[in-house]
Amino acid sequence: MKIKDMLIIAAVLLTLHLSTAFWHWIILVPMVYFFIYPEKKRHPFFAGAIPVAAVWLISSLWFYFTGAQIITGKIAVTLNTGEPWLLLTATMVIAFIAGGLGGWCGYNLGDITSINKSEG
Repeated sequence: MKIKDMLIIAAVLLTLHLSTAFWHWIILVPMVYFFIYPEKKRHPFFAGAIPVAAVWLISSLWFYFTGAQIITGKIAVTLNTGEPWLLLTATMVIAFIAGGLGGWCGYNLGDITSINKSEG
């Protein structure tokens, strides 16, 4: 797992996160990156999951500390988690899994298409 891969994914994710209101980038960015660069030496699950979880946690904390305490508290009560921190942690774990699966799927799709290209 290369730090360069994770920094590129994190930079693209942060740019897209700040410029759009969509969350599906957490799956698409690692998937596209590892589809384009399917190298055998990388661990695509963790190389996709770590930057996604980091960007998600940083943005969640940013929103939480800049005025989202009220809504986060209400959602935590509604979901019966008790504390907003548990809710932030749970969403980070979900982002970790989604980013990892996106990277892994992109890697496998890139690997499959590169095998098909070399055979024929």
